[in-house]
Amino acid sequence: MKEVVDALTIGQQNVVRELGLGGLLDIKGFRIDDEFLTWIVNNFNCQTRTLDVHGVKMKVTPTDVERVIGVSCTGVDVSLVGLDLAVDEDLEALLEIPVKDGVVVLSSIKKELKTLVSHGSAFRVKFILFVLGKLLAPSPYWAHRRALIPFMYNIQ
Repeated sequence: MKEVVDALTIGQQNVVRELGLGGLLDIKGFRIDDEFLTWIVNNFNCQTRTLDVHGVKMKVTPTDVERVIGVSCTGVDVSLVGLDLAVDEDLEALLEIPVKDGVVVLSSIKKELKTLVSHGSAFRVKFILFVLGKLLAPSPYWAHRRALIPFMYNIQ
């Protein structure tokens, strides 16, 4: 995540701030092993915000996440507008989203983000898909369903 953030242009950083995700610009560099990430996902209870470690339930607060990752736990609420959940191949083509076998390929998005200089809709959607895949809904498979694309396009 940090290497993508470090490669952002000033214009892209401004877009990230406008989206209410400016805290990501201060993210600390760290790696999480895929097996450990899978364990965290499998042992974290979203309703109670607890991590089950060998039967002991540990409360995880937004402040804890801020301290570990470096992303501010305060900011602007993100909302969706004009939501249309239909898979739109024209939108995928317009935004040049790498889709293979019905999934968004996050490794390709990461590579593109490190070299992309524009800061329009294509950047915004790719950045949010990457953040979703890396931090908010991590997956050891480095891919997400293409149905997420309209969500990302309609974010404000």
